[in-house]
Amino acid sequence: MEEIFNALNNRGKYIAFSDGFLAMQLAYDLANSDITRSGEDDFWSIRGGNGYGDGMKFCFGRSFSITNANDLRVMAKILWRLWEEQDRCFEILGYPPIRLFGQRKLKPIDLENNFCETNKMLKALLRSIKPKRLYKGSRGRLEKVLLPRKWAITHES
Repeated sequence: MEEIFNALNNRGKYIAFSDGFLAMQLAYDLANSDITRSGEDDFWSIRGGNGYGDGMKFCFGRSFSITNANDLRVMAKILWRLWEEQDRCFEILGYPPIRLFGQRKLKPIDLENNFCETNKMLKALLRSIKPKRLYKGSRGRLEKVLLPRKWAITHES
């Protein structure tokens, strides 16, 4: 997967893929698809976008720039530490660990996405942005959930 990321990323030149963010997203999508033998555990490069940095600012009260190499290192250390310690943190708080459908442990890419979504939700709540679209819900029932077959998660939707 590293080769695919580097090809999409134009060997670090970031011409068409937003400082590596879209290259990372596409590499993960390919890793989870049936067209590659690799899986998401074969590729751990996290290169989040602005929402990732802004979400971390909301959570930790410190500004992070996705164009600053030192900030990227700090963000990566925070993300990896959260990933490594997730079960222990929930245990300390008295909660069971979070698993997708009770089966899949949170991965670093999930945590990156959580920071991005936290950013969007808090900005909408604080009215500093207007959401592009609102989720209307489905009357308390999950809509059909499609998960990568590689995750081997069984669920009823």
